[in-house]
Amino acid sequence: MRVLKIGARKSLLKSYDPLNQPNLYTINNISAADTLSIRQQVLRPNLAVDQCHFDGDLNEATFHLGALVDGTLIGIATMMRDASPELAAISSDQFRLRGMAVLPGHRDQGIGRAILDNCIEEVRQRDCNLFWCNARETAARFYTAAGFSKTSETTFDIPTAGPHFVMYKQL
Repeated sequence: MRVLKIGARKSLLKSYDPLNQPNLYTINNISAADTLSIRQQVLRPNLAVDQCHFDGDLNEATFHLGALVDGTLIGIATMMRDASPELAAISSDQFRLRGMAVLPGHRDQGIGRAILDNCIEEVRQRDCNLFWCNARETAARFYTAAGFSKTSETTFDIPTAGPHFVMYKQL
């Protein structure tokens, strides 16, 4: 796995460890290819790994972040320049969060929030003022806690992933 450090935005967090041995998590730049295994395991278990690419994964403005513990990738997120028509009245300068996931054994330890916070900071550094995502209905509380708003209380269905809300955060 190719890992590039983000520099000042690198995060070191303590996680819960049953043996009271804290692990250090780092948030680093990763490649699109690095995201595929976790995308498949967590977000698209009914698809083959090679079917978990997103349109735009390799675009110049797209970037991918990963959470690692002891060199092992445990969480991912992809950000790409993509405008939601629903949010055009707020801003035409938008970044979209896609494929955010943390492996089940590492959830509820602040890793997802650390990935999201690093994504937001990186998008701010790119002078973007609106960050949005299609949030799974089961993840809506996570995004609300991070300051995101829903465009509507009505969900829409993504056939391979279930009910979602469009959620956004102004930066």
